[in-house]
Amino acid sequence: MKRLNPMIGALLGAACLFFAGCRTSQENEDNKKPSPTIVLSENESEFAEAADRYAAKVLSAIRDNDYELFHSLVPDAYKKEQTPEKFAEMRGRLIGTKGKIAGFKYVDSLEMPPRQIRLWKVSTEVEVAPSKGEAHMLRRDLLFRFFVASENGKLAVYAFGF
Repeated sequence: MKRLNPMIGALLGAACLFFAGCRTSQENEDNKKPSPTIVLSENESEFAEAADRYAAKVLSAIRDNDYELFHSLVPDAYKKEQTPEKFAEMRGRLIGTKGKIAGFKYVDSLEMPPRQIRLWKVSTEVEVAPSKGEAHMLRRDLLFRFFVASENGKLAVYAFGF
């Protein structure tokens, strides 16, 4: 359990760095700086599907060690901060503590208007060698949270993490 807390903290910290949930100030809007969010849909009926496609791409990029895909999903405001080294470090911590991502699926959402947290079950596998007998695969499930909200009349992603 002691290894879980640093991993969660590191992943949530990385997610906060990449997808901060702050709103743009009037000054930022006037300067036309990039938004810290990704707009997924302007139509609420299409939003859940778009959000789930986006989350699946993020998880696939982490699973497949695809920095280019992951980087393309990062909001413009954070692209400079998201380096291949930071991605490798985040992914290494996940694999080092929980194993490789074996699969993922959407579970449910928590409605907290104007926000929503979409929950994904992420299954990991790691080979374990017991003191006696043969090695076997240990499967663990993690909860991946994908935070979305209405921003300026559009539905957008503002954070995600384990």
